[in-house]
Amino acid sequence: MVEQARDDFLAHLADERRLSANTLRAYAGDLTAFIAFVVELRGRAAEPRDLDVRTIRAWLAHRHGRQGTATVARRLAALRAFGAWMRRRGIVNDNEAALVASPKRRGKLPVALPVEDVSRLIDEPAVDTPTAVRDTAVLEVIYGAGLRVREAA
Repeated sequence: MVEQARDDFLAHLADERRLSANTLRAYAGDLTAFIAFVVELRGRAAEPRDLDVRTIRAWLAHRHGRQGTATVARRLAALRAFGAWMRRRGIVNDNEAALVASPKRRGKLPVALPVEDVSRLIDEPAVDTPTAVRDTAVLEVIYGAGLRVREAA
């Protein structure tokens, strides 16, 4: 029954929500992998009620180390969307997938320019016009204070 619900859900995403082919392929793979995990774990066919917090966490723990946080977040998004869709259709009473927290994503640190490039950038404007003097001053303030361009703006 859950396989049919998965297929109907994917058809809904394709026909009504018009998601991209890549997103559909990713969601299909995620849902199929989850269903296969449930079959292996329970030793029986998967049912809609198997989309519960414990089973989802067990599946994510089973896959731990084989995927990055972005992949885990996407897999969880697929299960949440599937659970929400099944709830709207009356297949399940609650969407327990919504109760599972997404992994924390690490922010990337900004990459600093090499000192030589910064020196060339600051020395670039011709210093004889008011605009060039302003530009040089702004570049020196940005570099000296370690500001992002958006912060300087």
